[in-house]
Amino acid sequence: MRFLNYLPWIALGGLMILHGFAHTPGILGSWGLATFEDVSYRPNVLLTSAGDAMMIFLGSIWFLASLSFVIAGIGVLRQAFWWPMAASLGLVFSVAMTMLWRHDAAIGLLLNGVILAIMAGMYLVGQWEERKFA
Repeated sequence: MRFLNYLPWIALGGLMILHGFAHTPGILGSWGLATFEDVSYRPNVLLTSAGDAMMIFLGSIWFLASLSFVIAGIGVLRQAFWWPMAASLGLVFSVAMTMLWRHDAAIGLLLNGVILAIMAGMYLVGQWEERKFA
């Protein structure tokens, strides 16, 4: 039964890791390594005429968001003290990128809101402290 106490933590860590991997189309598309039917190469809100150098930079921001979420998810699962900082960094980068590709990445913006709401809820109800799996 102790496992059920940690199920929300496992779900949050898994959600963060999956969300990090979901940034792959943004990374590969921005770097010109792959094309996707549902994702445009250039942002569809602001910077719509960005050059190749800007696209490489934006792809790097996508990558940082992805890496931050994967690291934060691992931190949640390992019950590391630093996971909120990694998750916050991932949220900042991810929200910035999903706003630029708002028409293509609307579900990502929603997931960022869900992760932020879960983190805020955990903080408000006192579940932020470090916990160890039994």
